[in-house]
Amino acid sequence: MTKFTMENHEFGCEKLCPEHFKTGVCAFKIIDGDKDTTYWVVAPPTLSDQMTGEYKIETPNDGHVCAFCMNEQDALMVASSICIAAGVAAKDKAGKKALADIAQKVAKDIGFDLDALEAEVKRLKSEGKSDKEVSEILKPRMEEFRTKKPQSDTKGGEW
Repeated sequence: MTKFTMENHEFGCEKLCPEHFKTGVCAFKIIDGDKDTTYWVVAPPTLSDQMTGEYKIETPNDGHVCAFCMNEQDALMVASSICIAAGVAAKDKAGKKALADIAQKVAKDIGFDLDALEAEVKRLKSEGKSDKEVSEILKPRMEEFRTKKPQSDTKGGEW
């Protein structure tokens, strides 16, 4: 079992079906400090990383945790579904454009200035930064590109 640290907590992880999930999205069995077991689905940082089939995830720190599951079968189904969807999108140029349009609409709806974000990405790329470096630099700065603040829950209820 591989050890990794996230938010100052140490976890043990085991990649599920590594022969099937060699690159891109994958599922992990996670054991926390209390010996509780959960299953996480982890995706590459970008859709293009998933589509190229070259991005390797060895621990959950190598990507984005996109799902938490209570059993192994659910985690494997979620990871497989994402792989299938990305494979279909990679083969369909119209699908790529539609997916990009949807992502842009969602980003604008939640209040991100995509033009400013794109300009900053281009600036960092012109300085010779890799995709991974750009991601690491911009991840903590995302609030700078927000044009409107998210509305808070005024009802005070649980969801």
